Amino acid sequence: PNSMGSWCPYACKIDSKKRTAIMYGFANHLFPGFGSDHPKSWLVPEETQELEKHMTETGAIIICKPNDGYCGAGIFIAQTVEDLKFVEGTTYICQIYINNPLTFGERKRKIDYRFSFVNVDNKGEIGEVYYQTHNQGRVAVETFQPLSKANKDDVTTHITFYPELFSDPTKYIVTKDLENFSEVCNFQCWEQVCKFYHSHGHPEFEKIMSKRITTISKKLQQIMRPFYRMVWAAKGIT
Repeated sequence: PNSMGSWCPYACKIDSKKRTAIMYGFANHLFPGFGSDHPKSWLVPEETQELEKHMTETGAIIICKPNDGYCGAGIFIAQTVEDLKFVEGTTYICQIYINNPLTFGERKRKIDYRFSFVNVDNKGEIGEVYYQTHNQGRVAVETFQPLSKANKDDVTTHITFYPELFSDPTKYIVTKDLENFSEVCNFQCWEQVCKFYHSHGHPEFEKIMSKRITTISKKLQQIMRPFYRMVWAAKGIT
């Protein structure tokens, strides 16, 4: 995933993309390697010069997301420094774009799956990790095409959800089947995602992802447990 815990589907935003990036940076400072799956990020306008320098030196492709945006609104992809067209007065979180993602279905569409999980801490022990299996897996409308000069402005293969989808019934397709993966609908739950990957060369997919969630949860506990102890102590709770 390229963000975690920033918003819930069909609900108000819990937190901003900027704050999420700052939290990951803080966690990586305390525990090096904590967010190894989280892409390198820059905050704009604060880190605009650092971002431009990195793009010039490495040729990295960057995806730019408005801090308070949702459903793909305002997102753009920059292949060169000249492509960085920021709206004045808007804060952005900019990340290295993954141009060879693991795709979903025979149509090879890009998928953006988001977890909701909770860790039950039992008297200081690691406890148990639970994650919601009917979460939202957003799938792009068209077959993924690696970025090039010819298609750098085509969001239909690179952004899994964008506002125009709501007004296009031929592309915005839903399903009530929560077991079988679909080659046409725009959302897939965890059972559908696992069923596809298990039968298409990734039999350990669910096991690996569950292990990653558990690992992240344990590290989050390491960060948050001292904080909670201070809160409890302030409230006289032992």
